[in-house]
Amino acid sequence: MKESVNYLNNLNIKKNEYIVVATSGGPDSMALLHLLKTNGYKVICAHVNHNLRKVSNEEYIFVENYCKKNNIIFEGMKIDSYTNNKFTEDEARTKRYNFFEKILNKYNSNILCTAHHGDDLIE
Repeated sequence: MKESVNYLNNLNIKKNEYIVVATSGGPDSMALLHLLKTNGYKVICAHVNHNLRKVSNEEYIFVENYCKKNNIIFEGMKIDSYTNNKFTEDEARTKRYNFFEKILNKYNSNILCTAHHGDDLIE
């Protein structure tokens, strides 16, 4: 843990600045959210429910409850429809990043953190 704290200090983010964390509910983004929060950063959790899988609503509730328990501001969005009722990665990404931009503006932040793994090549 000591190494991660040193790494976070190198980010040059002031402790009084809001950091918007794109949080899917998966292990990567939950670890990022937890790491930033437990190291004293002011975090906003931004969660997008793409409404594609049966567990999408459960993930939304899981992330929202985690934030409540850990005193983290939660901002959530549910995508109800896609053009021609057909999901595309491009449209989903556009909707997601429009939402993130709205949250960044709401909290006067210019810091958006995302957590990705090897399969996340486009983001």
